[in-house]
Order: sequence, then structure tokens, then C-alpha cells
Amino acid sequence: MLNERSRSPSVYGQFWQRAREIALTAPEIDSPLGRRPYDLRHACVTTWLNAGVDPAQVAEWAGHSGAVLLRVYV
Repeated sequence: MLNERSRSPSVYGQFWQRAREIALTAPEIDSPLGRRPYDLRHACVTTWLNAGVDPAQVAEWAGHSGAVLLRVYV
């Protein structure tokens, strides 16, 4: 069930939360990963950088400039 901290006013957000409830275990639902679709993107970019992928390549994949990538993720 949706809780107050994860409730989204948008229809998209409501469906996203419902999908999480169906697909994830209780501990996964309580974790911040994937609370919003953006969280998954952020985790992916961070994982690439931590794995040593060239920041220029990561910026291209993420659709960022190098400056934005470094400001947001480093």
C-alpha cells in the first residue's frame, strides 16, 4: 500500500508506486532505490562512474554535459 512519504500526486507516480509494490519485496519497497524513476537513472550513472567508465562516455549516455555530470554526480 502507498505510504505518505512515497505518495505521488501524479497518476504516473501512483502507477509507479503500485508497480513497486507488486514487483518488490517489503525491504526493497522501503529502500530509496527506485522510489522514483529518476532514482534508478541516478543509481545507474553513479554505478558507471564508480566502475571506472570514462566520464565523457557516461555524460553522453546520460544526455548530460561533462560539467553537469561532474556537478551532480561527483
